[in-house]
Amino acid sequence: MPNRLYSSLRHLAFTIWLNKVVDAPESCWMAMLTECSAYFDCSGSPDDTKALFVSGAVSSIANWLKFETEWNAVLDKYGVEKPFHMKPFMSAWRDRPKERDAILNKLLTIIRKRTRKLFLSGLLLEDWRSVNERYQMRETSWLPYPLC
Repeated sequence: MPNRLYSSLRHLAFTIWLNKVVDAPESCWMAMLTECSAYFDCSGSPDDTKALFVSGAVSSIANWLKFETEWNAVLDKYGVEKPFHMKPFMSAWRDRPKERDAILNKLLTIIRKRTRKLFLSGLLLEDWRSVNERYQMRETSWLPYPLC
């Protein structure tokens, strides 16, 4: 492996595809199967919020590796705790709105630059509970997170 900074994403790719896809995608037919990769994150809890949201992004492995490097560089430059979570970040930087907004703009620029598609899905939990009562959604594994 070339001398690089450690990347957990690259490590996972090496583990799964034994170095072929990440370093020489043109030499491995599996690259066609791995052209895109998705990241998902959820917000909310079925127990204590009114809604659940799942957001996601799709990009190529090459762009995810660049994303990871650029994202961590911004967090390191400003001393932002990793992994990044919006709620603690907003709380920690509430007294410095200009600097906070500058950091967020840099992170948003990375998201725009390194992802192909963004998506978001939400579910009002009161509505889900109502439908669940009538159609027994829970019993057939139609739970809130997978529905999002």
